Amino acid sequence: MKLVVTCEHRFSRTPDGVVWTNAAFCHSFWQRYLSVFEEVSILARVCEATAASPDWARVTGPGVSVFPLPGYSGIWAFLTRYREMERLAREAVGPADAVLLKTPSHFAHLISNRMIRERRPFGLEVCGDPDGVFAPHVTAHPLRPIIRYWSIRTLRRQCESAAAVAYVTEHFLQNKYPAFSYTADISDVEAPGFGEEDQSRNGWSISAPSVEIPDVSTCLLHTPRPLDGRRAVVVSVGSMEQLYKGFDVLIEALAICRREGADVCLELVGDGRFRVNLESLAAKCGVSSFVRFHGALSGPDKILPLLQQADLFVLASRTEGLPRAMVEAMAIGLPCIGTSVGGIPELLTPPNLVPSGDPVLLAQAISSALSDPTRRKAMGAANREQSQRFSPVLLRGKREMFYRQLLHSTERYLQSKHGVFVESQFQ
Repeated sequence: MKLVVTCEHRFSRTPDGVVWTNAAFCHSFWQRYLSVFEEVSILARVCEATAASPDWARVTGPGVSVFPLPGYSGIWAFLTRYREMERLAREAVGPADAVLLKTPSHFAHLISNRMIRERRPFGLEVCGDPDGVFAPHVTAHPLRPIIRYWSIRTLRRQCESAAAVAYVTEHFLQNKYPAFSYTADISDVEAPGFGEEDQSRNGWSISAPSVEIPDVSTCLLHTPRPLDGRRAVVVSVGSMEQLYKGFDVLIEALAICRREGADVCLELVGDGRFRVNLESLAAKCGVSSFVRFHGALSGPDKILPLLQQADLFVLASRTEGLPRAMVEAMAIGLPCIGTSVGGIPELLTPPNLVPSGDPVLLAQAISSALSDPTRRKAMGAANREQSQRFSPVLLRGKREMFYRQLLHSTERYLQSKHGVFVESQFQ
């Protein structure tokens, strides 16, 4: 059976028809679905490119194809093409296809409407919280309150109607968007490990909201270093397309730390349209020379050295599902500080959590951790142990059970609708 999956990532297509990604969701990612389904069709935005960049990874390949959607950006562009998107939603899903929607997503909403009207089963992977994404001071948009209300209602209706729902958190998203069918808590992205085998098989992504962490060689574990008069290094990773990750708050916290005498610098990994604003903020706060913007990095050979050389990983997010970047840092034993939003409290203990949007308390938490090497060592050890909840064996088993539930629900629907022909086809 073919599985149709929606994806909010924007891909690139070269003239030879090959689809590429500059970060997450390369071909190896989609192979996980082929453990249960015969082929996968990805519904995603695709932009044309004259040639593939050397650091891109291939998406299409054996068993994996892409159904291209227009490369629109933002809610306005989506609304202006609404009729076209409705038509594509009808064309993208065949009568005998299984359907899995990664939500929240504007396009997934069109698909789910059709499935609910036709009383067809579909699956959901709930990766984020629209209530947090469209909260005040998180997203700037004139229609933000309306979009927030609509998005929350849409996701609740999807969860109530789906045949199977996978959440990236253990409790947070489940409590806000309950389902009345088969449910599972599963990371939706399998992150590569740091060993040679994983490096050759996968690409590295910083954009996905959650992770599966393979076993990491002990020689690659982070070793806390005494500061001994050297400059402390704080690292943070995430998209700058919006201000969800709270990089602005983190820059302000850095300025407070330095004003109070802490010799600390900040390494930021990620890119997006707000990068210019963040660079201006660093200049305004007088810390430009202490903030390094690396842009979007791909490949463990680029990201791992930053994590290894850091003294502290900080995520100042305003909203989260389950943050992939933090779990990656935890997996090598790097001490972490985060905000008490989304799934972050499922990863860190209260002493390592601060309210979102408060640079003063964040600065205090950073200074406190950096000034106590014994505490940082204990934090790193606890993080390493906590990350084992995301072992590949555990998550792959959960994931396969979830896929099989969706497969069986779709088979039962087709058998009841088409009778013996479909029954003989899928048995």
